[in-house]
Amino acid sequence: MACGLPPQECAIQHLAPAFGLRCQQAGAVWGGPCPACGGSHCLTLTIEGRRQLFHCNRKPECSQEAVLSAVAARVPGCISPPRRARKAHRPADPDELITLILDRSVTGSALRLGLLRMLGMTTAEAAGKLGMPKSTRYGALKILGRSRR
Repeated sequence: MACGLPPQECAIQHLAPAFGLRCQQAGAVWGGPCPACGGSHCLTLTIEGRRQLFHCNRKPECSQEAVLSAVAARVPGCISPPRRARKAHRPADPDELITLILDRSVTGSALRLGLLRMLGMTTAEAAGKLGMPKSTRYGALKILGRSRR
């Protein structure tokens, strides 16, 4: 926790008073009003090891980002605001695809990896779908980097 306390102590000293949470299960599960939607008895805080997991039980439930943002706004010393989501991948550009296909320095595995990346997959997702080991993935990325110059 950003406050330096173990998760359970942070819940007892900081989170429970700030949100009106009540212990429901031996210091491991807490419940109370959701700071994002304001619904009474909608928030569940579960402590698992060194993690604090927040969840809105309302239907439809608040997004994880909304709950974490609301919690971080009220107790910034304990919870960090959620990270921004990655930018969406741009759609594949036909000219880039043609250039990649025609470049004779691009190997078959690099070509497949590059095509999947251009279609919106992350490098890790594409490599996983191709069953590509890390060493091959890194070599393919080097080749793709050279072909874009």
